[in-house]
Amino acid sequence: MFYHNAMDVVAMAALLTHISEMTANPYEGRVQHGLDFIALGKLFEDLGQWEEAARLYERGLESGLNESDFGVAVKRISILQKKRGDMQRALQLWQQAAEQGHIYAHIELAKYHEHRARDVKTSLKWTKSARKLAQKADLPPYVRKHWLDEIDHRLARLLRKAGL
Repeated sequence: MFYHNAMDVVAMAALLTHISEMTANPYEGRVQHGLDFIALGKLFEDLGQWEEAARLYERGLESGLNESDFGVAVKRISILQKKRGDMQRALQLWQQAAEQGHIYAHIELAKYHEHRARDVKTSLKWTKSARKLAQKADLPPYVRKHWLDEIDHRLARLLRKAGL
């Protein structure tokens, strides 16, 4: 039992060294998979190091993630870019995600056009497309209800603003 515990301590020390090297400089081959870049980006974002988080997220996106992982990564980085005030990059990412059918991207584009661009007509277009996606997406009923409730609330407000 003592030997087993000693090996656990040795393994933890090796793991700590590996993680320390990965976080100190992830760009020199220590991190190779896109999801690892995304995970490190999340860590740096949580630590408030947004510049480094953005670089790590971008590197993860460049690595050729599968569609599901790409959607998660784009959502994370686009929200980070919005927080950082880089709306141009956030818009590019939302547009890219919207083209792939991600509901949240349609909603973010609707929000942008309603609140920043002050373009109710374009916001309505994005809101309606989000609603269509939510209706036909393969989602659990409670998730679909959540999306549709949020979208319908936005849609009603936009229709009032548009005088329709």
